[in-house]
Amino acid sequence: MKRIIIAFGLVGLIYACGSEKEEKSSKKEEVKETTPNYRDLGLDITNTAQKTLLKHVGQAMKMGGPNAAIQYCNINAMTITDSLSQAHKVKISRVSERNRNESNHLADADLPFWNHYKSGEANVQMADTVVNMDGKHIYYRPIYIANPACLNCHGQSGTDILEGTIAKLDEFYPNDKARDYNLGELRGMWKLEFEGK
Repeated sequence: MKRIIIAFGLVGLIYACGSEKEEKSSKKEEVKETTPNYRDLGLDITNTAQKTLLKHVGQAMKMGGPNAAIQYCNINAMTITDSLSQAHKVKISRVSERNRNESNHLADADLPFWNHYKSGEANVQMADTVVNMDGKHIYYRPIYIANPACLNCHGQSGTDILEGTIAKLDEFYPNDKARDYNLGELRGMWKLEFEGK
């Protein structure tokens, strides 16, 4: 009888230890499944934003040239990024040391990443990055002048950017610094701020 009780006791102990390990293992798997991959998420969101902006700017260019594209961006670019921000619960911005929109200036915390991207060669795509700052995951991705059509509004004043377009830029963006770029140059950075968990 004692042997039977000891045997049941051992089986119960082995089962309890095994189920505890399984429980811990399943908790680890749950954590892995619920922790977002901020790099993949950032890439997906910025790709969507970039495609949406380029699609609409391209349509505006076809309908009315660079002046129509400038007007479209002035009215709609922030709306597009704001709607994506709400949909993904992330703050989306495009920052630059030579910003067109005054709200897109670099913060001091952005400078190391800006300087890193700026140190790269023209036409060489540098990797995006994710950092943790003050409890937030922040995703940075460089934006390059990759398409010759971008020079119509961001290129050299007087050659790429026509006089009428310069006047339209001055009208909509009186403190514009986002001109005189060449193809392949760093234009800005995507900055996505995810709330920390």
